Amino acid sequence: MNEYEHMALLGLLKQHPEWDRKVGPGIKSFQVRDIDVHDGKAKAFFAMRKDGSMEDFSYIKCAAQVYPGEVGTGPTHQRRAWTEDGGRGGRGGNRGNR
Repeated sequence: MNEYEHMALLGLLKQHPEWDRKVGPGIKSFQVRDIDVHDGKAKAFFAMRKDGSMEDFSYIKCAAQVYPGEVGTGPTHQRRAWTEDGGRGGRGGNRGNR
């Protein structure tokens, strides 16, 4: 992740309703990890803290603070029909195909 992406995620995380708890002693970096959910696997953002601990966070909850009423936070909004390879069927901007 480059510096711009780090700053963009940090700015998004600042909108989270539980910002103080999510940040803890400070954020060192971010990661995307697989998590188990009731109907399989999903990807989630994790904030890696300066003390070595980590905390997952919902970008949807963050965006809902910026765009109230326009971003859903219920179960039907959080999980979309993703394909097994992690995409939604689009070309993905040709990422990783170099």
